[in-house]
Amino acid sequence: MISKREIQKLEGVLYLHALSKSNSKREVADKLGISVDTLNKYISDLESELKTIFFTSSGRGTTVTPEGERLLKMSEQIIKLVKSLSIFEDMANNCKGTVRLSMPDTIACYLGMANMVDFYRQFPDINVETQVQNKLPDMHNLEADIAMSFEPPWEEDLILVAAKDVPCALYASESYIEKYGMPKDYDDLVENHRICNKDASEYYIPGWCEVLEAAPHVVCRNNSVFSFRAAVENGIGIGVCFKYFGENGLVKIDTVRNFDTHFKIFLIAHKDTKDVPRIRAMLEYLKNLFQNIHEDY
Repeated sequence: MISKREIQKLEGVLYLHALSKSNSKREVADKLGISVDTLNKYISDLESELKTIFFTSSGRGTTVTPEGERLLKMSEQIIKLVKSLSIFEDMANNCKGTVRLSMPDTIACYLGMANMVDFYRQFPDINVETQVQNKLPDMHNLEADIAMSFEPPWEEDLILVAAKDVPCALYASESYIEKYGMPKDYDDLVENHRICNKDASEYYIPGWCEVLEAAPHVVCRNNSVFSFRAAVENGIGIGVCFKYFGENGLVKIDTVRNFDTHFKIFLIAHKDTKDVPRIRAMLEYLKNLFQNIHEDY
C-alpha cells in the first residue's frame, strides 16, 4: 500500500513539473488556483525529503538545476499516466470532450477553417482546441492529442496516421513582375531579384536554403504565413507558395523550375490515445481531408 508520505512526494513531483513549464511561480500558482506560498511549500518539502535542490530562484525567474532535470525526466511516465486517465471518461462519454490539435500556421493556412465545418456539424459535442505553433508539441507527454507537422514522427510512442504531398512553386504578384520583370533563370533569381521567406520553409522545401544563403536581397522574412502571403501579394518579392494559393491571383515563375516541387505534411497521433472515440473521430476526418483537399493542384 502506498503511504501518505509517498503520496506527498508525488504531489511535489506534479507541482515541480508544472513549475518547469514556466519561469514564473506566480503564473503557475494562478493557473493551479493556489498561492505562491503553497507552491513553494510543496517544492521545498520535496527538496527536503529528497535532500536535493531542484530549482533556484533569482530576479530573472526560476531555473531548473541539473538534478531537477533528472527528476523531470524520471517523472515523464507519471505525467503521461495522469493525462491518459481521461481515456476512461472518454470511453464512457463516447464522442464528447476536447481534442487538442497542434499544427504550424502554414499547415493551418493550407487546411483552412472552411474545410473543418463538416466535422463540427458531425460531432457537435467535440470541442477542438487548435494550438498553432511552429514546433512539434511534446506528444510523448500528451501535450496535444493530434499533430500535423512537416517532420515525420520519430519517438516510439508516436504513430504516422497519414501523409500528404503538397505541391508548391515560385510565385510573385503582377505588380512585382511589372516593376522587376520575370527572372530569366535560377542565377538571375538569386542574384537580382527580391526574395520573401516564411521562416523554417528552408527546412522542408528542397533547395530553398541555398537560395536564402546566396541571395543578397532577401527583403522580407516572416514567422507568420499570413504576413508572408501579404508580402508576396503586395509585390514585395518572390516566394515559394502552395500551388492552390499561388494559382489564385499570382504569377507562377515558370522560368525557374527548381522549386516546382512538393513537400510532405504528416498526421501524427499517440499510440496510447489514438483509439479514444473523440480522437479517432478527428483522425478519420483529417485522413479523409488529406486525401481530397486541393486535389486540383
